[in-house]
Amino acid sequence: MLGRMAVLCLFGLLATVPLSANQSRETAQQGLEAFKSGDYRQALDYFLQAERGGDNSESLQYNIAVSFYRLKRFQEAEQRFIRLIELPKWRP
Repeated sequence: MLGRMAVLCLFGLLATVPLSANQSRETAQQGLEAFKSGDYRQALDYFLQAERGGDNSESLQYNIAVSFYRLKRFQEAEQRFIRLIELPKWRP
């Protein structure tokens, strides 16, 4: 439990702004705009729509996790963050 909480806290500190990686999907871009304006619920909707459309990029997964975190949906955020830290690029 403590390990998971530490992971969630770490990513919470890093989760002030989602990654701005060049996304190919317009819905992901709309999600970034919604997030930047503070509309985290709308951002999450756009990000999930992009995911359903086939975008499984790591940056999109991060943006989804951050949106869940901002919406205080901590369990869902934790699940997404844990999947990311399994990837070498995201471990540091």
